Amino acid sequence: MKKPEIKKISRIGLVLFLLVCLITPAAAAEDLSGNGEIRLTLEEALDRALKNSLGIEGAALALERAEFEEYRQERTSRDIDPARDYIIYNSNYNAAVTKEVLVKQKEVARTVREAAYEVQSKAVKMEAENAYYGLLKAQNDLANSRKALDRAKEQMRLSQVSYDNGMISRGDLKGAQAALASRQAAVSASEALWEKARMNLAAATGMPLNSLLVAADKVAFQDFEVDLQEVLADVLENDLSILSARGALEVATLKFEIADRYYTPNTYVYREDNFTRREAELNLRQARQDLEQSVRGAWYDLSSARAAYQVLAASLPFAEENYRVARVRYGEGMATRMEVEEAEGALREQEQEVAAMLYQYNLARARFRYGLFVSGGAGF
Repeated sequence: MKKPEIKKISRIGLVLFLLVCLITPAAAAEDLSGNGEIRLTLEEALDRALKNSLGIEGAALALERAEFEEYRQERTSRDIDPARDYIIYNSNYNAAVTKEVLVKQKEVARTVREAAYEVQSKAVKMEAENAYYGLLKAQNDLANSRKALDRAKEQMRLSQVSYDNGMISRGDLKGAQAALASRQAAVSASEALWEKARMNLAAATGMPLNSLLVAADKVAFQDFEVDLQEVLADVLENDLSILSARGALEVATLKFEIADRYYTPNTYVYREDNFTRREAELNLRQARQDLEQSVRGAWYDLSSARAAYQVLAASLPFAEENYRVARVRYGEGMATRMEVEEAEGALREQEQEVAAMLYQYNLARARFRYGLFVSGGAGF
């Protein structure tokens, strides 16, 4: 009499257990603060991007469809016999092209689309990483804007005290009020850019666009050395643009070789196939030149951003000290309001430049981390 009861309880327990297993990971994956913010590290953002990317899903679908088309084409063309189908194809040249070039085209197309899928995965990660750096920069810019606002409030307080003691004119007081209003407007602008950066990262990671994302990693400089010759050797061999151009040349060369077997150099077919082959050679050379130019340009961007950031970051403490001294001198009646505002403006500009250069450096670094410089190629 007890067995049905035991079985019923076991089923309920199993259902509850499965619900806990399904719900708990989703909740645990989100590091929520009290105000609903979701804190993400860079690695977590990249993981979400790969899992949720519509681009990767589309690339996978395109890969599957291409494999289906290749299979269908193979089924409809594998029984072609040059001798039997002479009337259909008019000449052994056309039959040879159908039999031989088709095989080469399929081989090249398979190589290119598999490489394109890998490039799509890297591109998704790079986009997410760039969006993450963008949010880090926006967070940093907002923090700097708020610090500038705090400095303006302190300057306003000092100006009010000085005005009450008859040490400055009403014009100086109005100037301090205008500076405070300007800093408040700057904070509002920074908040708007911050919200847009949140949305950009949400889009890059496949999350709801209104997600309250926070970049949890610290804004830090990480040195990244690049062996330019090693990078060039790799990309000039394996970049998607090179694979596409080289594949087109292989197909055009094979077709010309077939024309050379069946036609003399003064015929239209021979000359046309020869033009196509020569054009493919030029396209490959152009692709190599464009790619090398892009890689070298990215290397210069990385090097200049690294050097500029290091100089700006090293000089930031001097701007901070200059402002501190100016504020002290103003409180003692030994400096004007304009001198303090100039020192504060220089400090604010320095803070913005440091953040901007770190952002540029991280973007340049990401291009080399993922090996993405020039994308494109011919379709087969």
